[in-house]
Amino acid sequence: MYVYGFFILWIIAILFRSKGGLLLAAFNHLYIWVHYYYTEKPDMDYIYGKKDT
Repeated sequence: MYVYGFFILWIIAILFRSKGGLLLAAFNHLYIWVHYYYTEKPDMDYIYGKKDT
C-alpha cells in the first residue's frame, strides 16, 4: 500500500490534467507517509521488535 497504492491518485490527476487533483494527490501522498511514520511504524516496532540494520 505505502509503495504503490497511492499512485492511482497521481495517475488520475495527470490523465485529467487537474491542478486541484495534483494538489490533492500531493497532500494525500504526504499524509499517508506521515501517518505511517508516526502511527503505524512505532506500533510495528513495538509488536515485532526493532530490526537492527
